[in-house]
Amino acid sequence: MPETERKADARIAVSSETRKLVRNQKRGGETYDQVLRKMVSQYDPDATSREERAR
Repeated sequence: MPETERKADARIAVSSETRKLVRNQKRGGETYDQVLRKMVSQYDPDATSREERAR
């Protein structure tokens, strides 16, 4: 079974506020896994570091 179709087998501890932020990004029947994968695909840690250094 592909990894994206597996039943939830892990938990990630986040604050209630963070959970609400992620939940608000969900559309239609999307799963948390799908939303988080989209977020990760858009995240560039090197760009974030450059922005922080520029401040």
